[in-house]
Order: sequence, then C-alpha cells, then structure tokens
Amino acid sequence: MNIKFSYLHRDASNFKQFTEIVFENPKQIALEDLLKIIQSKLLERSWFIPTKRYVSDLDYQEYSRETKSD
Repeated sequence: MNIKFSYLHRDASNFKQFTEIVFENPKQIALEDLLKIIQSKLLERSWFIPTKRYVSDLDYQEYSRETKSD
C-alpha cells in the first residue's frame, strides 16, 4: 500500500500552490502509525520545512520577482 502525501505552499500574499507525493510503503506501516510519526515531526502540529523533510519546496516563481513578502 502506497501513501499519498498532499500539501500546499501559501505565501505572505496568500498565493497557494498544491502538490502531492506518493511514497512507497514497503514495510506496510499502518496509516494511523504513519500519521503519528508525521505529526511528531511537524512544527505546531501543522507546519513543516519541505527541504528538511526531503520533499519539494513549492513557491510561485512568477510572483517571487514581483513581491518579496515571504
């Protein structure tokens, strides 16, 4: 059973970009156990720094040159 992880980046101007990643689950860890593991790694139970968790960092390239609000 693979695991699909969905997340979004929202910048200070409230532009949003969504993505999802599918991870293999060769050890067949139960979803409830995975949720506990993931939540233990989150900041304030909701946030994470993508590059520290080995997932893509999302940002709006087309807006990043126009606004520096992040």
